[in-house]
Amino acid sequence: MLLIGIPSIAQTIILALLIPASLHGGTHSLIIVLKWIPIPMLFCFTFYLLWLYTIGTMLYAMAPSSATVKLWAFKICLTVLLLYGICFSVFIYLVVSSIFLNALSPPNIIIAPLLMLFIHLLAMLSVIYCCYFIAKILKLAESQSDVRFTDCIGDFVLMIILPIGIWVIQPRINKLFTQYRT
Repeated sequence: MLLIGIPSIAQTIILALLIPASLHGGTHSLIIVLKWIPIPMLFCFTFYLLWLYTIGTMLYAMAPSSATVKLWAFKICLTVLLLYGICFSVFIYLVVSSIFLNALSPPNIIIAPLLMLFIHLLAMLSVIYCCYFIAKILKLAESQSDVRFTDCIGDFVLMIILPIGIWVIQPRINKLFTQYRT
């Protein structure tokens, strides 16, 4: 819970302090804030991806060998999400810089958002698969028998609802890890 909660709270505090201060400082202060907002976002996103990777690989090790989920697909989706976070941060930085410097040329105004739209859709699919993987592997590790999607739909929805879903699922994961160690 702390791995996700503390960075999320820190991001909220940073944004709550920076944005009102920038509004009183004029356009120059607003440019600085908007250019650097992706840093706390990327920081929180990185912690979320690390959490997903940790529980995904640990639960996969605890699942029965007949598990039908693919660890390599999960790792590829996490890599896509990491690249998305970096691309999105750079995109926001460059767009904000270009808008306030009036440096956007007409082709870039069309191409850059379309490229980010494609990358964003790919990232959405990756998030859905990662949440499905965690939900299914959690049920597999708990039951030690084959499960269907209908068995893990509740956990899947909880994984999508951040951070509340993490607060509900994490105690179950902790219990499984404790049982696995003993």
